[in-house]
Amino acid sequence: QVSTQSTWGANNLPAVCLTMAPLAEKLKAAYNATTNGKFLEAQQQFRNIIHSVLFVLVEDKSQTGELKELLNISREYTAALRLELTRKETKDLKTQLELAAYFTHTSLQPTHLVLTLGAAMSATFKAKNYKTASTFAKRLLELSPAAKTSQSARKVIQMAEQNGNADEIKLDYDEKNPFVVCAASLKPIYRGTEQIRCSYCYQSFLPKHKGETCPVCLIGTAGGDSTGMVNSYNR
Repeated sequence: QVSTQSTWGANNLPAVCLTMAPLAEKLKAAYNATTNGKFLEAQQQFRNIIHSVLFVLVEDKSQTGELKELLNISREYTAALRLELTRKETKDLKTQLELAAYFTHTSLQPTHLVLTLGAAMSATFKAKNYKTASTFAKRLLELSPAAKTSQSARKVIQMAEQNGNADEIKLDYDEKNPFVVCAASLKPIYRGTEQIRCSYCYQSFLPKHKGETCPVCLIGTAGGDSTGMVNSYNR
């Protein structure tokens, strides 16, 4: 016999509720995993936060804002780490360099951006893409990294000038034109180009991927009709 009574609590809350505090600890752990280069582990932790957001009970508007920010951070890192994990799997040098370049345009903490720019600088310089390597080196110096990193960046700039600031491999990458990365194709969506969003986490897609499951959050669909995250508690 199926009961007609709700299995939820008296306030119609989910059977399992979370608070902000555990998610803040999860965020710290995910940041640490990223710093230590444990990218697969970090991606799993950030995605876990994205999923956990669905079960968080907030008590005021400030916590609602914090929760949305937590979702945004976790989405950005999950998407960014997909670029790096995919780069490590591909054997095509051009694709490797492009993904390394796109990774430097994601919204990361300064500490992680320094690591990302350093890796992209080294990879493009090794591939004799001196002009592109020089742009990464200059962006790196703007972040005032450690002395050893700064020295390497200046050396790259100097060597690039000596080699005519030329690139040996033409990349699908324009650092002067703002862009976001399509979650499905992992290609740039430059400013002014039409894009659609995941119905849950708001990750960007090219329109041709409408209806596909979002590979970032694994919950929403590209271009799906939804209000996204709505989390409130009216006393």
